[in-house]
Amino acid sequence: MQAMMPVLCVSTALGGFLLARSNSSTEAVIAQTPDKASTEAVIAQTPDKASTSTESTEAADNAAEARSWIARWRENVKAKTKTQATPAPKDTPMPSPATNEARILGAKAQLLRYCEDVARGRTATAEDAAAIEELASALESINPNPRPLENPEMLSGRWELKYTTSRSILGLNKAPWLRPRDPIYQIIDAFTSRARNEETVKSGPLTLKSAVDARLVPWLTDRNSADEVEVKFARFELFGDRIRIKAPARAIGRLQTTYLDDDLRISRGDRGNLFVLSMVDPNARLAEEIDLSARPGLARVVAGIAIGAATYQTVHIGPAAVAEKATAVVAKVNSARKSLRE
Repeated sequence: MQAMMPVLCVSTALGGFLLARSNSSTEAVIAQTPDKASTEAVIAQTPDKASTSTESTEAADNAAEARSWIARWRENVKAKTKTQATPAPKDTPMPSPATNEARILGAKAQLLRYCEDVARGRTATAEDAAAIEELASALESINPNPRPLENPEMLSGRWELKYTTSRSILGLNKAPWLRPRDPIYQIIDAFTSRARNEETVKSGPLTLKSAVDARLVPWLTDRNSADEVEVKFARFELFGDRIRIKAPARAIGRLQTTYLDDDLRISRGDRGNLFVLSMVDPNARLAEEIDLSARPGLARVVAGIAIGAATYQTVHIGPAAVAEKATAVVAKVNSARKSLRE
């Protein structure tokens, strides 16, 4: 488990033309001058500039400023790396809260568009991964909640995974039909110190649901930053809730939340993987206790695997071929029984 972007402005300038008639008499000019009533009528009919603004224009402005801000941020990072520059003077003006908010909105929009384009990371190229890493790092640098463990209300809820670099979660080491394409969710309940990951794999009529439950323990470090937890996995679920397996004691990881606001979370795991998640349901909660008692026997596990294999064959080989194979197996069994009787 592991996981966070900038924005803003474009300005326009409008000008007018001044008309003058050098040969007109003073009387003619006065006669052509509109009276106060007609002027007020024209003003009343003139559309308010603010009312013509649209959400799409604001979004474009935010995205443009975000790109500009990211470029400046990148240059600053390079300059610090090359020259080990000293910190800026204390009297350096800080960006206003409104400016920071606009940067965050633009950067978040850019990041989520990237995540959408690369199918949660499954189709990401090296260039895509680098761009997403840069956007996440830029957002992390202006994290509005640097101590997320002290804000359990904002941290808790059902989050949807939008992007990750974890090959195991993306299923890149599995057969294509076993790779999750439906939404992957993570429920965090900071009040009960619980977490739960849920994923669904669909292939034709076959639907495989799996989940993992874990306990969260604040990870105390010298930084004392209140942003990292130890993740102790407790239970794995396969085929929905049909098969439950107690996690081994060594199944432990760490997760650091590096960016958090009302609808976006960026986290990073102890293996270096990046996670970008968006809030789906802020009211989702988990029970304090994890039920580890109802674990099925080996026969039930084998039966579940057999059902899954048979369903896969039906989907990918075809029902007629499966029936033909089943008939051949039955015939072999009957032949073996007959030979034993003789």
